[in-house]
Amino acid sequence: MTVEIINMQGGAFRAGATSFSDDFNRANNTNGFGSNWTCAGMNYNISRAFADIGPVGISVNQMVWQATGVNANITEPFGFMPVPVMSGLNGRSQFVQIQFISSNSLVGTRSMYIGPTVLNGWTVVAGVGGYRQYRLGCYVDDTQSRLILTKWDGAALSSLLNLGAASVAPNDIIRLEARVVTGQVDFTVLRNGSSIGTVSDASATQSRDGSPGVHRMEYVTAAVPGTSTVVFDNFSCGRL
Repeated sequence: MTVEIINMQGGAFRAGATSFSDDFNRANNTNGFGSNWTCAGMNYNISRAFADIGPVGISVNQMVWQATGVNANITEPFGFMPVPVMSGLNGRSQFVQIQFISSNSLVGTRSMYIGPTVLNGWTVVAGVGGYRQYRLGCYVDDTQSRLILTKWDGAALSSLLNLGAASVAPNDIIRLEARVVTGQVDFTVLRNGSSIGTVSDASATQSRDGSPGVHRMEYVTAAVPGTSTVVFDNFSCGRL
């Protein structure tokens, strides 16, 4: 873990880690990923998230996300962010990387949009504050898995880059890079080390604050019983 002293506006200083990794090689847990991680979401706390969506935690040394029960139309996102880099990477050019291990056949009309995020933070746009982030999601349903880069601007979700069917497969290492430059954020999506897409966001609602993490959103168009599981491993993030 790399730690730097960062010169902030107004001459104040803060210390923060600028890299973090987690292989999840520790005891099973169905209540999060441990003390290095914090639950993050617009109106979610961890108790509500688990009650609505299902267990999230560690199983057999991997990161496991589940959708359980019969709840319909659960579309409000939540996620987890590594605490050590929340200060050191806030608003800086950054990357996030994770290994997609597997997903089971999701039940009926249930689907999940889940994956790494960057620039998860509270940004003020036109005088109005809001929670914003960019998400490279594995959109997983009962027929396929594909990668889609989206933006949550505090009020609406919009697609920036749809990489199409079969853009992610079991054991792929997926990586999202975000370069914060004057007037815009530039993104590169990589699969197993090779670039598979680039896009920029120069809109008025671009997110320029925050740090990396992992996000999930569940879509259920009808009350469908059953359990769906998506598994990741080998998370890392850092400064570009």
